[in-house]
Amino acid sequence: MAEKFTINDSELDIEYKKEKDLIVKGVSKSKDTPTFHVCYPKDVKNLVFSMHFAAKKTSAENEIFFYMRYRDKDTHCCFSLRSGKEIRFYIKSAGKYTIDTTYIPITSDSLLNEKFDFIVSAFEDTFTVLIDRTIVINLDHMPEDSGKFGMDFVSLNDDDFNLYLEDFSLSDEILNFEPILDIPKNPDAYFMIANIFYEQNNYDLAIYYYRRGLHYGRGDCKVFNRMGNLLYIFEEYESAEKYYRAAGKEDPVNVEYKINLCRSLIKQNKSDEFRIMIDDFAADGIVDKELFIDYAGYLIDNKKYETALEYLGKIESECKESPDFESKMGRCLTEMGDLVRGQKYLLEASRLYYDKNPAD
Repeated sequence: MAEKFTINDSELDIEYKKEKDLIVKGVSKSKDTPTFHVCYPKDVKNLVFSMHFAAKKTSAENEIFFYMRYRDKDTHCCFSLRSGKEIRFYIKSAGKYTIDTTYIPITSDSLLNEKFDFIVSAFEDTFTVLIDRTIVINLDHMPEDSGKFGMDFVSLNDDDFNLYLEDFSLSDEILNFEPILDIPKNPDAYFMIANIFYEQNNYDLAIYYYRRGLHYGRGDCKVFNRMGNLLYIFEEYESAEKYYRAAGKEDPVNVEYKINLCRSLIKQNKSDEFRIMIDDFAADGIVDKELFIDYAGYLIDNKKYETALEYLGKIESECKESPDFESKMGRCLTEMGDLVRGQKYLLEASRLYYDKNPAD
């Protein structure tokens, strides 16, 4: 253990044995008093903490508290794990709870619980789990103080305990662990939540959870494609292109991913590339109404009305209820001088739009 750290608690018998193991003996009395706390100077920004429980308390029903920014029992923030089944996060300031999530079960049913998501977010912002017994704590204590990191082992009764923590170590040499920091967390839970929000058209939350999942691990072609779709909706076409390319790389024969990539390229006016793709689609007999509508818009903007009309004509039978199609067709015919038919399409576009968006 580095010399700059000290471990103490006046009510406990603490022994650091052979600079390897930590033995903590005492009696659980109060949830407000840590079993032991580690003091560190204020210049320490990260704390690498490693241990292994070699002995357990006699009571099966117990709680483990992790205190961060620990000043005293009235001012601190804390994670608490109860019986390995429930988790809680709270912040206490001047003796009052400013945030308290109460206990929430650690089950799949809690994944969409806003409080559970808040706890997960707060935990990830504070702890980086490296391996099964080593964590990095991002210290965010009050700058005028040196700090404390506390751990509290509490049972329902006033039980004697004898904690034996094997291979206990503390260090602020965070750079030594940089290769391990790249180990990803499991992203599956995030992708599962994101999929639910995606299907519910709750796109802001979907993109948030997809990004969190991708932060902790690699997605598959479906995740990349959905990220592209979300970014396309938000008109972030360059970013959408990146994800569509990633999806295509994972599954090179998937036509949907190629079409989506082509649409993102059209929106960015990257004609050298999307023209080749359009020709390939035509050669393969691929017809996609959204792609052709986008392509027709590009052609109209570049005064290539005959070609635009040709592509719109290929999908007209599929687009009877599409305001985008009616609008493009109306624009094209109007620019070609066919004002009567053009006006008819434009009026139909307006009607369809307001039928689908009555609040507007």
